[in-house]
Amino acid sequence: MNRIFMFAKYLFLISTAIFPLSAWASSVRQLDMEQVVSGANLVVDATVIEVTAEPASKGRAIMTRVTFQINEVVKGEWGDDQISLHFLGGRVTGRQLKIDNMQIPLLGERGIYFVRDPQKTSVHPLKGWSQGHFIIDEKSSDEARVKAADGRYLVELPGATSAEPGGVSVIGGRVAKGLKLKSQSTSHVSTQQFKNWIKSR
Repeated sequence: MNRIFMFAKYLFLISTAIFPLSAWASSVRQLDMEQVVSGANLVVDATVIEVTAEPASKGRAIMTRVTFQINEVVKGEWGDDQISLHFLGGRVTGRQLKIDNMQIPLLGERGIYFVRDPQKTSVHPLKGWSQGHFIIDEKSSDEARVKAADGRYLVELPGATSAEPGGVSVIGGRVAKGLKLKSQSTSHVSTQQFKNWIKSR
């Protein structure tokens, strides 16, 4: 268990001594998309099959365990067709731990997940938090499209020639730099195009 997680548990013990329901603010440094790829030991196309909140092994911290069915290993190696990742926060037996900007994958969601180190437990297992969390939309068109965790469609990858005028460069800490996204767009990056880009890094 790494130093960040131990520190988080320590803060939680202090907060729950005063408030049964806790909300933490968080600040996550914005990364370049190349940094998200290079900083992830494992990248998977996977579907969420189980989400369970549970007390941590020590103290009063709460973790949410998310189990994924792996559709494809895009980067790295993993010797199983499933993987479970732990996110700090959740609700159990009337207690809640809420982390600001913590977006936990939803049951049934399919996405591409950039896992920092699948062998370690930390506050957030994805590189750059939601910057390493992409959702695959299989319903809106014939070809599966990629959305950032904030729900906007990916319309351009870093280094690409703009296919649609007026693309918006994303700012802020929740989406990696170098991507262009739109809420609605006729142009889009497909799931396969995104995976091919990752594999080429």
